[in-house]
Amino acid sequence: QNLEEAALFVEKKPHRHAVGRCYRCETIVEPYISNQWFVKMEPLARAAIKVVEEGKIKFYPDRWTKVYLNWMNNIRDWCISRQIWWGHRIPVYYCKNCHVAGKGVIVSENKPQSCPECGGTEISQDPDVLDTWFSSWLWPISTLGWPDQTEDLKTFYPTQTLSTAAEIIFFWVARMVMSGLEFTGEIPFSDVYIHGTVRDDHGRKMSKSLGNTVDPLHIIKKYSADALRFSMMAICAQGQDVYISEEKFELGRNFCNKLWNATRFTFMTMPIEKDEIQQAFQMEKHELKDLADTHKWILSKLDRAVEEITKNLDAFRIGEAVQSLHELFWHHFCDWYLELIKVDRDHPRNKEVTYYVLTQILKLLHPIAPFITEEIWNKILPGTSIMNQPWPKADTCYRNPAIEEEFDLVQEVIRHIRNIRKDKGVAPSKSIRVLISTSKTSVTELIKRYEPYIVHLTKIEDLSIGENLEKPKDSVASVMKDLVIYVLMEGLIDLEKEKKRLTRQLQDLDRLIKQGSGKLENKEFLQKAPQDVIKRMRDRLTELHEQQKKVEEGLKILVT
Repeated sequence: QNLEEAALFVEKKPHRHAVGRCYRCETIVEPYISNQWFVKMEPLARAAIKVVEEGKIKFYPDRWTKVYLNWMNNIRDWCISRQIWWGHRIPVYYCKNCHVAGKGVIVSENKPQSCPECGGTEISQDPDVLDTWFSSWLWPISTLGWPDQTEDLKTFYPTQTLSTAAEIIFFWVARMVMSGLEFTGEIPFSDVYIHGTVRDDHGRKMSKSLGNTVDPLHIIKKYSADALRFSMMAICAQGQDVYISEEKFELGRNFCNKLWNATRFTFMTMPIEKDEIQQAFQMEKHELKDLADTHKWILSKLDRAVEEITKNLDAFRIGEAVQSLHELFWHHFCDWYLELIKVDRDHPRNKEVTYYVLTQILKLLHPIAPFITEEIWNKILPGTSIMNQPWPKADTCYRNPAIEEEFDLVQEVIRHIRNIRKDKGVAPSKSIRVLISTSKTSVTELIKRYEPYIVHLTKIEDLSIGENLEKPKDSVASVMKDLVIYVLMEGLIDLEKEKKRLTRQLQDLDRLIKQGSGKLENKEFLQKAPQDVIKRMRDRLTELHEQQKKVEEGLKILVT
């Protein structure tokens, strides 16, 4: 009307728009101007910015530090009142007599008996309730008895680590820092770990409405709680989202099964008494004399793993810590050490070293898989708990880079021999003859020193080692740095027949590659064919090229 009277109104048109409605009662939601309570945040933010800039509070991953500081430096006043049914009532009271004159507003923990301004007794409390986060920002101190100076508050405040999600850095994390500094003068925590979001294997955020959630109780019943914990930690990268499906929990189940079986094997082959276990713990006192090379190697690997795992956990790189632990136990301890010491089965320090390494692995694993580690620990030391054990410490007295380098070479030799067996279809039960030709005297001496381990782990009946040896007839070669391995095939496979088979296979692959390449070079085909068909053909062509490379390598290593 005012616009029309001022001749400023141009025209009026009907307009259809989406009307906001309450998700519960479907009532139309309309803008409404009302009085609200605010907290002035800028003075509170100054101290909270300073402690982060000075490094007293650190974010992991570090990129969230910038996000936190950007919000804090541009902070707005906080509306803390809400017009809902449930919540903590705003601690503000109004005097009916003098509130109309701009007075009679009383902030009090308890309802006052009378108005301090006029003495009136008709007093009512503000109907609004506090924002949920207003209660939550006091969590680190209110749960410990604050504002009273309780023993719990003195003992447990400030805490050390907060693990939370990125979406509540502003709602909760920043506000806890501000309230902690304002009301106690101390930071509430020193480390903030921002974890990722759990998503399904298609990348969708898990939700009940989508029906794509993984029920942890079902996983625990099917695989165990330790399997769930181990799997989740193994696949997470710091601060990154986690993509899971039920099949991924097989990783943790397999690891726990391996741990249990490896422990049973150790008990069966090396039964141990309580006093012998105590002796094993003395390894921490640098008892390094009279050790076999296998002992020196596994102790060096253990020491390196303790350092890596501890460093990664301190930096909240949990996935990397679990991967290091997996490699230490599964690869170094089970795949190699337990097999290698079969050669030294009568060595007097086998038990001591084996149980020392096993108990150290259990300690490292305990925060990740607490139940199975506690169970195994009680079988080793009945009546004790692994929870009371000290965390392993890296000790450079165990570190032996030279022995690690030697074992790297020996393991590589064993892998090459095993690969030849597999590629040529030679059964693991069949004994083989091997010749190793080296180019250096030092390498020859090293291979000879570790000859019993190579023979045992590859089932060799005859092993010849020397410098610049001639290629034997009817053998397959595998080339390494400073040495060549020849596996004699006489009596194992027909070399001429194998050559013909590989040659035919190579011809078939060449034909298929030409057909596929011809189609993908045809412009008309590329224009008309669906994109998923083209992608499948390209993937297939890549696979054919890989097969071609393997067959060519197989032909190359056949020596007559």
